[in-house]
Amino acid sequence: MSPEQLLSLLRLPSATLRQWRVAKDDFAAQLASPADRRCVKDRVESRVWHAALNTDRTGLTAGAIPTSAMPGVAVLVLTTKIPVPPPRLVLIVHRAVPEPLMLVTVHDNLATTLSVKPGLGEVLSCPVPNEMPAPAATLLALDRASSLADLHARWCQAILGLSLARSTGTFPPPLPAGHDAEAWQRRRAALDRIVALDREIERLTQAARREKQLARRAELNQTLQSARRERQAVAETV
Repeated sequence: MSPEQLLSLLRLPSATLRQWRVAKDDFAAQLASPADRRCVKDRVESRVWHAALNTDRTGLTAGAIPTSAMPGVAVLVLTTKIPVPPPRLVLIVHRAVPEPLMLVTVHDNLATTLSVKPGLGEVLSCPVPNEMPAPAATLLALDRASSLADLHARWCQAILGLSLARSTGTFPPPLPAGHDAEAWQRRRAALDRIVALDREIERLTQAARREKQLARRAELNQTLQSARRERQAVAETV
């Protein structure tokens, strides 16, 4: 999917579009850590502030996040020198921008990842699919949101849903408007558990293939089957 196709799914009003290009060296100079500055210089081609969303430009109310009113939302496009940006680079960009944002990374004219920062939690990121599932496209669209806070929450849902769809094969039903924080945390915990189980399943599979002793191999296969059953059970809860 091209970055233009992806950005068009957000349905941003023309009044919000900015296309401010930030020089890579200027961005790097703002960072305190030498390692972070090197990461930006080595892996970033450009950073563009695509859109700045506030109440005046969108017609939406601010709404609120758990800690304060929603001041505004930004959309940034980061063009990278490598196909898959490292998590550290994505985190650097999110930490450098004070307001909530949607970050789109681009390489070779293809949108590669989407990321948001849910509340005060860690950054949530996922690869961009070749075709956007209809429920995700609906969640991404600004004209379906009731406020800026609701828009950001819907973006978080979309990216979490895309991550789950990569693991389960199905985009989960959107959480209802006004859902409690526990519903979100349960879904997020399910994704984390599936990812951890996938690693464990891969480890056990490789160990079983290498094992020469039949008894030990049978024990590993039994543990492997248990992990697969747990993964299926967790996937059915989202």
